[in-house]
Amino acid sequence: MRRAFFVSFCLIFLQGLAIAEPCLLIYPLQKTVFRFDPSKYILIPEGDSLYDELYGKSGVMLWDPNEQRIPYEVYQSPNLQGFEHSSFGRNEFFIPRKQLTIAVDGFYHAPRRLNDIFIRFIPIPADAVVEIRINGVLVDNLYYHIPSLLVTTLLGNGYYSDALTFDIEWTGPKGFLVTAFADKNGNRVYDGEPCFSVFMEDPSVPTEATTWGRIKSLYKD
Repeated sequence: MRRAFFVSFCLIFLQGLAIAEPCLLIYPLQKTVFRFDPSKYILIPEGDSLYDELYGKSGVMLWDPNEQRIPYEVYQSPNLQGFEHSSFGRNEFFIPRKQLTIAVDGFYHAPRRLNDIFIRFIPIPADAVVEIRINGVLVDNLYYHIPSLLVTTLLGNGYYSDALTFDIEWTGPKGFLVTAFADKNGNRVYDGEPCFSVFMEDPSVPTEATTWGRIKSLYKD
């Protein structure tokens, strides 16, 4: 009896850990490229049995080999243009703009309500003098609070998604890494590596990115 109780307790505890810090999807609404960690995702070429033309970009499709599925969450970004390997091991949407709209999406396999969400801005370099405005309001302390997000809309692929959108303007650093998380313990810190982020870069600052010319050509508007 004690053993059964202990096993049950452990299962409940582990389930609690799994949902303690919801991993929130964040992406821009403008044209973007998704930079991915090769240990998390791979590219499937056109002609492969797994390839689905609905999710193809320039003849390749993103695939999650660990979960054996199309990562529909990445395709939530409405103006996704293509994919790149990440030099930093991050899964991020790259966009060279200082004015943009981002979405915080509660994408999940079931309905849920998320409370006390924070958008976090990490300037690069870290010591840069920065100014960020969301919907015209100056952001304090590099965090923006969202009281709640209710996710109830069923998508065609069996997942649920509802998103909140925010207009962003920023100046100061070369770029910002932007993440979103649900704050469970009130310390404004995500306990772990964010699943997704947005990297906003100042298009006027020189960069060493090898594919910069190709990416920059996407942003003529």
